[in-house]
Amino acid sequence: AKQPDIRPKFRQMMQDVRLGKYDGILAWHPDRLSRNMKEAGEIIDMVDKGIIKDLKFASFTFENNPSGKMLLGITFVLSKEYSDKLSENVNRGNRRSVEEGKYINKSKHGYFKDPNQYLRPDGNNFIFIKNSFSMRSEEKTLDEIAKYLNDNGYSRSNAVGTTKYYRMDKQKVAKFLKDPVYTGVLVYGKEVVNLSELYDFAPAVSIEVFKKINKLDTEAKFLRLARRYHKG
Repeated sequence: AKQPDIRPKFRQMMQDVRLGKYDGILAWHPDRLSRNMKEAGEIIDMVDKGIIKDLKFASFTFENNPSGKMLLGITFVLSKEYSDKLSENVNRGNRRSVEEGKYINKSKHGYFKDPNQYLRPDGNNFIFIKNSFSMRSEEKTLDEIAKYLNDNGYSRSNAVGTTKYYRMDKQKVAKFLKDPVYTGVLVYGKEVVNLSELYDFAPAVSIEVFKKINKLDTEAKFLRLARRYHKG
């Protein structure tokens, strides 16, 4: 509900109300209906025009009168403020974690995340990934690398101590071969950190081999690839 026009079922519901299929809405709380001003204003406008005759909430009392609509509008504003602040706090927390070298997403191929959220080598799977980079530097094809990983029973860690067989294909191989985090360069938004400077990170490939594999002959190209790989 934070962004407008991205909920097809909500939009269908609003269209059905406009067509007279329904004349009211049931919801848990106003913040379940909207946390953005466009859709909040749309709901209040439809109440004003009598298209929506009533709103009923499990955890909020609404009365269809001027005071009730004012309170509903204030609640929508507070919901938006809460959502915006939460997003800001999450981003700030993520930036702080990245600055400390913590990996905030799903663990990378060949690694697991320890209790401190640091990437750690995942036994034989780490060796398989290292060998994949070596094979690529020797001009092995992506299909050959995928077959090597599959034939050796490559698995991926979902959590500390939990692994699951993972089938590789050439698209998946191509993706991790371009990921600079395997050299120790972690990029998040505008943050770029060297994991090897923050803790005893074990790279799966040297920067020199990584640059050779991805035909990066300048530092600028290396950084551009890093930022392009992590668009967020």
